[in-house]
Amino acid sequence: MENEILSTLNELKTVFYITLSLIVITVIVLTFAGVKFATKFAKTTISDKYKFFAEEMIDKECYEELIKSSKELLEERPNHTYALWYLGKAYFNTEDYNNARVCFEKIAKTNLEWRDNVQPYLDEINGNL
Repeated sequence: MENEILSTLNELKTVFYITLSLIVITVIVLTFAGVKFATKFAKTTISDKYKFFAEEMIDKECYEELIKSSKELLEERPNHTYALWYLGKAYFNTEDYNNARVCFEKIAKTNLEWRDNVQPYLDEINGNL
């Protein structure tokens, strides 16, 4: 009888440790997923705010301010597509075609989805130089 009780207790202990391990793994996975979501949300928010600001600067033809803010963002995030896009557009609108080309070519190389967006600018730049 005593052996049966000890055996049952050992089985319960094993079940307890397995359950505890599953709980810990679940907490770790959920924490990682939450951090990943928060990071993606923060990046989206930064991009959305930047796009709104950049469009406003283009509408107001404040190209020098847009160039400055785009360069600052690119110092933190060198491949930020929107910063490159609006920097290229600001250079293009100020007829600084060499710098505009650099921005648009970098976008085309780092973000294939944007090739159709930058190609008309690159074609026009090639026609102006």
